[in-house]
Amino acid sequence: MGLNPTLGCGPCVLSWSRGSYASYVHQRDFALQGGADAVTCALWPLSVDGLLLLATAGLLKPTEGRGRRSRYVVWVAFLLGIAVSLAANIAAAAALTWKPVHETHALSCGIESAVGGGW
Repeated sequence: MGLNPTLGCGPCVLSWSRGSYASYVHQRDFALQGGADAVTCALWPLSVDGLLLLATAGLLKPTEGRGRRSRYVVWVAFLLGIAVSLAANIAAAAALTWKPVHETHALSCGIESAVGGGW
């Protein structure tokens, strides 16, 4: 019995989309609070997420033929992107109260798909 990718990935993509939108809004609000203009506020979240995306791709790429310095730079970029994104989300939050994170739904969808798919 195989995994149906349509049923398994649909809820995960929906959950990822909600989380991405919420992160974008928080980072945009963070830039607004800092006094940035409208264009900068719109581009700020894309630059932070782009940094994270490129750094993640760099970390997943095989290390053959690359020096320690390039690997170090990729790690620094990744950690810097995480720190900026986290700081923006915390700073833009209305109140610091504990609420379950929406991204946990993506994890549960993945586990559910794997278990339900007969893996």
